[in-house]
Amino acid sequence: MSVQEDDVIVQVDTARRQVGVLEPDMLRRLQVDVTGEGGDDEVAALLAPLGRREADHVWLDVEQLRAAAHDAGVPEGWDEQFDAMLAFAQTHGWTDPARQRVRAHLERTGGPSPTP
Repeated sequence: MSVQEDDVIVQVDTARRQVGVLEPDMLRRLQVDVTGEGGDDEVAALLAPLGRREADHVWLDVEQLRAAAHDAGVPEGWDEQFDAMLAFAQTHGWTDPARQRVRAHLERTGGPSPTP
């Protein structure tokens, strides 16, 4: 699965030891994209404040994701659209019962991280 134009991407950059949200206003699909050559333990440690890995998915904390998206910059009305995305995800079983976590696909691009 590749990154598409309308993805919300949580990027885990193991080379820079950073986690951030890219394209937070694109709410059609949620994906965690790992760059760099860090191992699974390093990825889990970097993701820990935001979520936990489970096989080829990550369970993201909804409020931490919301805060990270706001830090990255979102347009007015984004929270309502985000809540609608969560409601849609819930109908497919992609949230926990309390809707405190949402499941995202994990994509590992490998190789060195791109330079800024």
